[in-house]
Amino acid sequence: ASFTLQWHLTNACEFHCSHCYDRSERSILGLDRAHTILRDFFDFCRSRRVRGHICLTGGDPLLYPGFPDVYRSIARAGASISILGNPAPKEKLAEIAEIQAPIYYQLSLEGLPEHNDRIRGAGHFAKVVEALGILSELGVRAHVMLTLTRDNLDQVIPLGERLYGLTDRFTFNRHSQVGEGTALAPPSRDEYVEFMHRYLVAARSNP
Repeated sequence: ASFTLQWHLTNACEFHCSHCYDRSERSILGLDRAHTILRDFFDFCRSRRVRGHICLTGGDPLLYPGFPDVYRSIARAGASISILGNPAPKEKLAEIAEIQAPIYYQLSLEGLPEHNDRIRGAGHFAKVVEALGILSELGVRAHVMLTLTRDNLDQVIPLGERLYGLTDRFTFNRHSQVGEGTALAPPSRDEYVEFMHRYLVAARSNP
């Protein structure tokens, strides 16, 4: 058995996505406090006889000033790690993989290039595709997540086809109508049901 902590290390992020649910300013977590959290987490796991898994996210967790130190500490404790982050340079990804390969590194796309780059910034789609190639070279599983709204409902299946062979997993979540996400419309019930029928058919030939 395992127990997962999804740890929002920081709210810092180089993007300003229209569906973001929390852009509030937060004080930087001190390293001493971070290590206290890790000790508490692993004490809990030992007492419950479960294996610890930590999913590092943010913002962009790689922008946390103490990220390498925290990552090494988790690896030394024998926990599995996953990362929900942004595209990063090859040197940074290689440094992470050398310490301990995460069980997956998740990136985000919001649709095909034009729509995605309108939300996440010019050139973002290409950066994600490049990062997927780097992760593959490093032997790290890559996941891609899409935040589903009415605006990109019709792009999910074409995006899945475009990502075929580039990522180990592609899925979506429905956007939270909080924060800046209140300005975006979700699909209607009928639109969502019809989409799911098409999605399940597409998944038969595209894993």
